[in-house]
Amino acid sequence: MIQYLGWYSVFWINVPIGIIGFIYVHFAVPPTPSLEKEQQKGDPFGSIVFAAFMTAFIASIALFAETTISRPLMWAGISFGLSILLLVAFILWERRVESPFINLKLFKNRKFTIGTLCALATYIALNSVAFQLPFYLNDILKYDTLEIAAVIVAVPIGLGITAPIFGKISSKVDSRILSSIGLGAIFLALLIGSLLVKFTSPLWFYVIIAAIIGLAIGTFTSPNSNSVMSSVPKDELGIVSGFLQLARNIGYTIGTALSTTIFYLILNSVMQRTGIPGDSAPENYVPTIKILFGILGVFMVIAIILSAFRGPETWHNNNNNNSVPKNEEDVEITK
Repeated sequence: MIQYLGWYSVFWINVPIGIIGFIYVHFAVPPTPSLEKEQQKGDPFGSIVFAAFMTAFIASIALFAETTISRPLMWAGISFGLSILLLVAFILWERRVESPFINLKLFKNRKFTIGTLCALATYIALNSVAFQLPFYLNDILKYDTLEIAAVIVAVPIGLGITAPIFGKISSKVDSRILSSIGLGAIFLALLIGSLLVKFTSPLWFYVIIAAIIGLAIGTFTSPNSNSVMSSVPKDELGIVSGFLQLARNIGYTIGTALSTTIFYLILNSVMQRTGIPGDSAPENYVPTIKILFGILGVFMVIAIILSAFRGPETWHNNNNNNSVPKNEEDVEITK
């Protein structure tokens, strides 16, 4: 679409999709009781404070390497300080409100906390790659849009292959092991990029990296989500599912801002070392991408270490003789 209709078309295509989805949901989703009947309340103030916190925090990251304004470090520091104050205010509010936007008690659950942090670190790293790689392929290597698409499409193809397979396997094999394997594969892809990327690397090299990442995401995401969801009471499943989606979106947003900031900090350092002007010069851009991949690999190492400490899964057989994961509290009650 970008190749033949222009980049505006990627926004317009969502209009008919959104209309179809709106109509389909109206007829497909069954009626549910209203919140008033269940005496549940929302937390609009908490959601506003959280949104303000995220805005200030991401602004602090983006401003840190900004070159178009005066005193960027000062404004970054002010934004970061404001984000800390908003975070403290948010936590204090959530602890006293009857129906919190985020149930902070969930973070006492080790599997929930570690699973969420692993997802956050993974999405930060992945979106950093997804955001920076197309610029590199287009601006530096001069590939056209369809050639870049061949690289990007390898990710969802790989994800579509492994996600259903490992989602099913995770009901019988410890999610801690499967999630760590997926995280390790993402680290491997980033390591390959960090060590082997060259200006002369062919297109298929980047397709392979993208395919490994896609296969790895599917290997990690389904078992990790299964582990998190099975560790909470049934009446919290909707909240936890929404929180996992929130963690993914936060990771995407932070990944975009953080990778851009890190990229330009590295690029300025590389330009000083090479003495070659221009941020589009391959002698500057290629080393910067390689170092960025290495730094993102550190996120994966942290996630792998965290995943190893989430604790083992425990299963029991239900009436249908299917293996079902249970949390520690249910196991103790069963004993």
